[in-house]
Amino acid sequence: MPGYTCKIVIEDTHPPVWRRVIIPDQITFFELHKIIQILFDWDDVHLHGLQTFMQKCGI
Repeated sequence: MPGYTCKIVIEDTHPPVWRRVIIPDQITFFELHKIIQILFDWDDVHLHGLQTFMQKCGI
């Protein structure tokens, strides 16, 4: 299964808070959102944004 290795970082945290995850290459933003919620044990109440080297978007 093709995919991407992503490092997801919570900015401005000390010590740094981050997770590394492998996601499928055909994932939707909604599916990625759900994965982030699980990785950080969130209850779908935290705002977060996505940033690549080329662009930014918020969820």
